[in-house]
Amino acid sequence: MHRQLSKTILSLSIAIISLFFLVMPALAAEPCLDQQVCAPEQSIAAIAANSPTQPNAAQMPAAFVNWLHLDTRTFLYDEPWGERLKTVYPTDQWFGAVDERVVDGEVWYKTSDDKWIHSGDVTPWTPSSLRGYHLTGTEQGSLAFVIEPNAPVLGAANWNAKPTHTLARYTPVGILGTDNGLLRVAPGQWLRPDAVRAVKLATRPDKVAPDAKWIDVNLTQQIVSAYEGDRLVFATLTSTGKDPTPTRQGLFYVYLKKVGEYMGGGWADNDPYMLAEVPWTMYFTAGFAIHGAYWHDLYGEVRSHGCVNLTPDDAKFLFTWSGPTVPAGELSVKATADNQGTWVYVHD
Repeated sequence: MHRQLSKTILSLSIAIISLFFLVMPALAAEPCLDQQVCAPEQSIAAIAANSPTQPNAAQMPAAFVNWLHLDTRTFLYDEPWGERLKTVYPTDQWFGAVDERVVDGEVWYKTSDDKWIHSGDVTPWTPSSLRGYHLTGTEQGSLAFVIEPNAPVLGAANWNAKPTHTLARYTPVGILGTDNGLLRVAPGQWLRPDAVRAVKLATRPDKVAPDAKWIDVNLTQQIVSAYEGDRLVFATLTSTGKDPTPTRQGLFYVYLKKVGEYMGGGWADNDPYMLAEVPWTMYFTAGFAIHGAYWHDLYGEVRSHGCVNLTPDDAKFLFTWSGPTVPAGELSVKATADNQGTWVYVHD
């Protein structure tokens, strides 16, 4: 089973890398053709070579093979068809799956807390396809992300122009200029402003040293950016807190990291949630964290209960890039004077 699980993880990794290569263009400098990347291709190796160092990455586990959404009232067992240990209810409850087994022709999943659940009671969930953009310094224009599904690309700087093709949601583009209120993303190509979320360059807070890493959370644009000093190195879409639990604003630092974290809240009649193995959790002030969110695909929209939601892949990057560094063999760490946390600036 371990060998099969390893093969599954390897296959998923290869698939993710392949997808990343297909949908991760440099910022648009040439005309975008339908079903093709928007600019000269850059290899994954070249992007990695210019990306910030990730001090945690070497020892981080692959983690999280699958996530499961509970569909009906059922039971958790000590073994498939074994002893019932707990009754669970479908109040937006999710589990992390770490193993699976076929017994009498039926599939069972092992949860992250060493219990078993029948496959007929849950739905496997695939996280969002969004991947943040790692800047290399060669981009043209300012970075933005398409947030409209199948956003029409206009062939003239005219609001009534006929679209030449569309861009998928989450596609990164470069804003080269503005013509007649439309955004020029390549020669002869324009997008409506409401089709994208732009990455607004942030000013480094006074308390942040000129060479320090820091994370910017722009609540208005729903963008999370990573900086090294004044240099933008990474940006992606986020989902932050909605009323009545908006994300707290201010300048903080990551004081606690956990590879996986249980989170739950709400009431049975008011937006309840029970989330096992919330991945790559980085607490920056009491009750608020940056973390991966596998349970939705609404990035660029206010949605959370206060935390800063990222896709699992984007959250893992920031987790490994930022301080404090997680010691080898550990799954959590608290910031100390000798292992400091990265600054987090949250603002409108």
